[in-house]
Amino acid sequence: MKKLYEDALSSYEKGISMRSDDPYEALCRKGTVLAQSERYEEALVAFAQAIALRSDNSKAYHGKAIVLGMLARCEEALTCYEEATRLKSDDVLGWQGQGITQVKLGRPEEALKAFAAAIKLGCGLDEAKAWHGAGLALEQLSKYEVALKAYDEAIRLAPSYGAPRYQKGVVLEVLGRLDDALVAYEEAVTVMPDNPEAWYDMAFVLSKIDRHEEALRAYEEATRLKSDDALAWQGQGITLVKLGRPEEALRTYREAFRRMRTYVMYPRQKFFLRSKLMRRHEDELMACRQAVRLMPDDPEAWFYVAAILHELERWEEALISYEEAIRLMPDDLQTWFNKAVLLERLDRYDEALASVEEAIRLKSDHLLALAHKVWLLVKIGRPEEALKLSEEIIRQKPDALTGWHGRCIALEKLGRYEEVLMACEEIIRLNPDNVLAWWHKRIALEKLGRYEEALRTYNEYATKLKADDPSSHQ
Repeated sequence: MKKLYEDALSSYEKGISMRSDDPYEALCRKGTVLAQSERYEEALVAFAQAIALRSDNSKAYHGKAIVLGMLARCEEALTCYEEATRLKSDDVLGWQGQGITQVKLGRPEEALKAFAAAIKLGCGLDEAKAWHGAGLALEQLSKYEVALKAYDEAIRLAPSYGAPRYQKGVVLEVLGRLDDALVAYEEAVTVMPDNPEAWYDMAFVLSKIDRHEEALRAYEEATRLKSDDALAWQGQGITLVKLGRPEEALRTYREAFRRMRTYVMYPRQKFFLRSKLMRRHEDELMACRQAVRLMPDDPEAWFYVAAILHELERWEEALISYEEAIRLMPDDLQTWFNKAVLLERLDRYDEALASVEEAIRLKSDHLLALAHKVWLLVKIGRPEEALKLSEEIIRQKPDALTGWHGRCIALEKLGRYEEVLMACEEIIRLNPDNVLAWWHKRIALEKLGRYEEALRTYNEYATKLKADDPSSHQ
């Protein structure tokens, strides 16, 4: 596949240089191929060159918007989609892109307007995709029954389109209508049998209604399709225990633990509904406690229990489990780091500092651990040391936000607000949507007496925060 992309790129370069092809079209195709080969920055350059040649054509704006969306540069993507639809008002995909981007930014009302335009212009699958997008926006507004109607309309228009069937299952599950959710998930896996998410969620519902043999088969299909999905392996373990097969459960728990080694425990992000499915954490905790009983000397089992308790904000219980994991596996960096994060939550800063230093001893260039040490040094009143460490992080990796964040908070503690502004501007340059940078910039401007700028910055912060936390719409 890579060679195919390279050959295509070579052809487009030849077409552009020899002018044997329309240069605008060649650049658009080149941008598309670069994006498909995950060379996103080069793709953006190609689309920008196309726009420079023909700024009154929507095609390059549309392609650029898609790439910006892949890079999570949503505000820029939205601007490009808006320009595409300004130039070509009947661009259905442009309106769809606007809608999805507005959903990502946490602006469901604006998203619904864009999807309404796409629905009016589209037909068949395009119209179905617009109805599906409208359903996502309605979920953000907690209008679940209306969202279900939108998904039903999408299904009516394109019966083989699996996404609305799956999302319908998610909403029905949230509403507690498990039998209906199961029907939706079964339909989803019928039309998209290679989707591991749909198999996982169908398995979960089957387990909840005590159809354990079927749940096990669905979990097995999920892991066959996505072998690194720790939650699906764990679901198998839970189900095998319920079926009275502890030896097999032990093997699947080991598979889960081998794959689950980060503090962020749940990469599976249902569309803005994860907080409404917290009951799953309790099931996962039950599974881990079963695993600890089956293998009390396995540090991974203790780590997993601790991490889930951590997610559930049961701090003291989590700490006990982290300490047991460390006793069994004293050279595990992640456990020391997680323990440091937890101790900081408990306001036990000196102990947290000792734990994070142990993590750094195990891996001296661990950016998150170094950044957390900066934060802890500021918290315990040692901002000069924090500043020195943040500068060392920046020296090692100039584009690491962690280093600039550390520099920002250390300088703020030292009252050096002009330098705080410069640090914030660098963070914003690296990531325009970084809410912490906008917050600290506002503080610095206030301290410097630049109140009008501070107010504008606060408004920008509030906009970014709303986009970063879609649950604020629910």
